Amino acid sequence: MKGLSNGFYILVAIVSVLWSLLSTFEMEKTPGKSVRSGNKLTEISTLELNSSMLSSSENRRKLRSLHKFTIKSDSKIRKRGGSGTAFYLGNNFWVTARHVIDQCPMVYMTNKGKNALIERIFLHPNSDLAIFSHVEENDPPFFNLNKGEIKDVFSSGFPGGSPGDIAIKFRGFAAIENKEYNIYEKGLIFTITRRDPYNLQSIGGLSGGPAYSKNNNLKGVLVAENVRRSLAIVVDMSSLRSLLLSVDSTLSSISSYKPLSYEVDENNFALVGKKIRDQSSIRQLFCVL
Repeated sequence: MKGLSNGFYILVAIVSVLWSLLSTFEMEKTPGKSVRSGNKLTEISTLELNSSMLSSSENRRKLRSLHKFTIKSDSKIRKRGGSGTAFYLGNNFWVTARHVIDQCPMVYMTNKGKNALIERIFLHPNSDLAIFSHVEENDPPFFNLNKGEIKDVFSSGFPGGSPGDIAIKFRGFAAIENKEYNIYEKGLIFTITRRDPYNLQSIGGLSGGPAYSKNNNLKGVLVAENVRRSLAIVVDMSSLRSLLLSVDSTLSSISSYKPLSYEVDENNFALVGKKIRDQSSIRQLFCVL
């Protein structure tokens, strides 16, 4: 397990706490009443803790050697809409960040100008992750779950409500705490090395987006940033795998049906990100109050 230098953590300790990616930038392009589907609402429920998951207290013991990042989310009573990113895992399942959709009465996913109400969403009981099923006639390519090296990683989605991509470099592991949700889980810390568009300041709106390798292997899910230090905070695959096992034990066995198959590097990551969005494997989510 790779650790971070003491100097790095001392630096981070004096910096203001990390903010979740549900930023004010995400509010600008939230759809209004025109997308509402009659009186239908999105049902959001938290899964029961099971043997494939670790509780907050268990993770506190297991991750006690790691330095801790505390993330602040909005209060549990949602007062505003917002947007974020979701990505496809196969078997009609999509993943996003919990704070993007939590306490949201109506969640919509947009694809090629059309909005679809997401009827039911499941939350991980000890992670800033959420999963939902959405069935369509055409199945988009999905992200691989194969294990591999964590080094040069990329993420694509809708920062600031518009298409965007980042290249990130692995710094080390950390414990992520979110007191609003009583979450304590394993995370990964990355330095943002490249951005597209180049003038992208905050990556708010990329929350829930995939962190993936040069071979499209999934490495985690983006949930937060530190703007001052240009850091991206990613939920570890262990939380995602336990979530998948809780909703569909066969999902993790998918390996050959229409996976993404791009070679990604710092020179073409923006082009690849656009292609993945164009193939509808990464989409934008909206919370409508």
